Amino acid sequence: MQLEAVDVAVTFGKSAVLKAIRFSLAHHRFVGIIGPNGSGKSTLLKTFYKVIRPTSGVLTLDGHDVGKVSQRQCSRLLAILPQQQMMDVELTAEEVVEMGRYPHKTFFEQSADRERSLVKTTFADMQLEHLAERRLPTLSGGERQMVLIARAIVQDTPCILLDEPTNHLDIYHQVTILDALTALGKQVVVVFHDLNLAGKYCDYLYLMHKGEIVARGTPAEVLTRLHIKNIYNLDVDIISHPQSGRPVVVL
Repeated sequence: MQLEAVDVAVTFGKSAVLKAIRFSLAHHRFVGIIGPNGSGKSTLLKTFYKVIRPTSGVLTLDGHDVGKVSQRQCSRLLAILPQQQMMDVELTAEEVVEMGRYPHKTFFEQSADRERSLVKTTFADMQLEHLAERRLPTLSGGERQMVLIARAIVQDTPCILLDEPTNHLDIYHQVTILDALTALGKQVVVVFHDLNLAGKYCDYLYLMHKGEIVARGTPAEVLTRLHIKNIYNLDVDIISHPQSGRPVVVL
């Protein structure tokens, strides 16, 4: 699937939040968007799933103008995990995950055996079976995040967009989630704050600063001492992971 932004800008009042953004999934499988707070990462993601309309520029999904793609069709192509999520609905974890199947069903259609099997398989893969009958308000922040990521996976779209999915998760569950996303074999776009997680899992990175993309490329090309000094105002060391050879940022 192809998701592309050409010269996309977003302006709120007199503030330019995004400036002439050029973005393409191309043939990359796991793409990370990194940058300091307020750099425009979440805003860029929101333009892709139609929460924010660009002031100028063109966004396309498989060659079609995103603005002209119906919300239902968009939901069949893109699964979304935004930062702000439902928290107090009185549904069980299993019912919340089943909601990921809604874009594929007619209004009165009930869950089929295949769909129930997909939900159960996802719960098993993510080691969430013990939460299936728990109601969402009773779950911890990390447990809710895991359930909502499961819902995005069950949506079974060619591409998944996630905004800081590892928030509220301990290191074990961070790795569990990112391993599960990698194993899907789908295109994944993730906003990361943790540079080392981005370096470990992504095959391509976009580095943003003040509404612009200031660097793009492989983790080795983007996670450099100079980039981190210029953008984060931090002096760091970059070493190669002894097993993967991926860059590791050392404070």
